[in-house]
Amino acid sequence: MANVFVHVCNAARFLYQRKGVCILMLMFLHILLHQHAVTFTTNSFIVAKKENSLTYFRIRQKSEGFCIGSIEGNDIETTRCNPYDEQTFSFNSYNNLRFEKLGLCAKVSDSNNTVVLGNCDSHSLQFNTSNKNYLQLISKNAENEDQCLSPVSPPNLLLPSDHISFKYPIAVVQCNNSLSRMIFTEESEFQYERRYLTLFRSENSSTFCNFPACGINTPAGPVRLLPSEHVKRCKVIWECVTIIIKTARRPMLVVRLARSLRNVKGYDLSIIAVDDGIGAYDDEIMKELRNFTNLRYIIGDKEDLGISFGRNLALKEVKTKYFLLLDDDTIVTDDTDIEKMVDILDTTDATLVGGKFKGNKHFAGYLIFHHKKNKLSLSMSKGACPKTNYTIPNFPSCCNCEITSNVFVAKTKDVLEVGGWTPEVKIKRTQGFVCSTESCR
Repeated sequence: MANVFVHVCNAARFLYQRKGVCILMLMFLHILLHQHAVTFTTNSFIVAKKENSLTYFRIRQKSEGFCIGSIEGNDIETTRCNPYDEQTFSFNSYNNLRFEKLGLCAKVSDSNNTVVLGNCDSHSLQFNTSNKNYLQLISKNAENEDQCLSPVSPPNLLLPSDHISFKYPIAVVQCNNSLSRMIFTEESEFQYERRYLTLFRSENSSTFCNFPACGINTPAGPVRLLPSEHVKRCKVIWECVTIIIKTARRPMLVVRLARSLRNVKGYDLSIIAVDDGIGAYDDEIMKELRNFTNLRYIIGDKEDLGISFGRNLALKEVKTKYFLLLDDDTIVTDDTDIEKMVDILDTTDATLVGGKFKGNKHFAGYLIFHHKKNKLSLSMSKGACPKTNYTIPNFPSCCNCEITSNVFVAKTKDVLEVGGWTPEVKIKRTQGFVCSTESCR
């Protein structure tokens, strides 16, 4: 396996079109692959619903990586779906929503329409437990029918928010088919899906690690130039690079990205976008997608495939020697230098070249394993790569690194050989690539 991590070509920039914290991904060395059979179609969607009843469950948001829970005090808010946090709920015999950690039930605040936790009694909210897609209230008042619990964005507490962030309040509002939608996941299933995110338990040795990939990889050395006889340059970039995107019911963002590439670069690249969610799109949206003949837009027949699984599906369809990973809410700007990223892959033994988001500080860094009590946990030193000055031959603005942000060009064959992303991992800040203790020192 060739060297994997190269990062921070200052010319290779992309504009990340979302307010707030940049969504980043740890790009580790080894990837675990599980086979799943999923059927896709380009113009239809079939919802695969589970019929089993819920006992103890997480309530996840349509925005991947967010759940609802109580972080501190008695407020119910949006929070990260953390397998270590106690975030489970249940419905009691009165159809009250009970937060298991505190043994309290959901109620409406005395001061506004936000939801708080309190003693389970006649004032607790009652829910339609047969509706597995929404927290819909049971109301005896006809004026209050069709009300749901939804995240709201302060100061407006009356309408569900179209953008979810950390610690947004949950409030009783009019149900919205899209914004009020939630995903109920049994706790056992949630923990199974995220078993690769658990901290590494150490034994006697300071280097022991029982993470699935431990011991598989060897440390990556410095990036080296290829001998001239081994250099095979791309003649035209559209024959060498395919963009892959995992989206969740945001086709117009994919269209915007494709349009920005065409307008800025003057050419099209093949694009493979994998979409999950529910329902087919109307004719107007499908027409917009068909305006880009190079775009293959795949709609899954299952909801909530997850980022990793969706990216693997796109990766398997790539026919070019390189692929460019982008999020759907990224656009190409005048500073974007895909050609430079490809040039590095053409002329060195690197496998992956990461870019950066315009306006953000350097994210590129290193992985660090450290001990705490009986656990060996993984953290990262963000922004450290440019400071080390381990630059790449012939590319002084680029440096060797272990972590990159969520925009990079990589060698398709090499990434496929190690299996792509870990499909069990569905959330945003995901350990999509995993490495051993020895690899990350």
